[in-house]
Amino acid sequence: MSGIFGGAEGKRTEGNNTTTIRNRPSFASEYGVKLEFSEKPVYKHAPCQTFNGKEAAPVRDEVEKLLDKGVIVGSSHEPDKFISNIFLRKKDGTYRMILNLKQLNEFIVYRHFKMDSLQAATEP
Repeated sequence: MSGIFGGAEGKRTEGNNTTTIRNRPSFASEYGVKLEFSEKPVYKHAPCQTFNGKEAAPVRDEVEKLLDKGVIVGSSHEPDKFISNIFLRKKDGTYRMILNLKQLNEFIVYRHFKMDSLQAATEP
């Protein structure tokens, strides 16, 4: 079975401990990543994605695999929540999984970050 990052088991070694990546807390929960919004994010148009009978079975199977691995969790609709489609159609008609937060980015406060060149960073 392929791991999350394509390794045989998706394992990571920390000192003498080897842990399975999917059993580790997410980066956000582990490090407390917080997003700063310019205003409360709302959808202008709720995502509506439908699959024909031929597409529905493989999509359902993929969702079940992700649920079993703990990559995603089930949820129910709550008012004022931001929802993202997780499957995008590729040019060949198949689907790929992606967390598409493009619309959410419109509500994130922009902070310019200038990265110094290697030369500037190493100058005394």
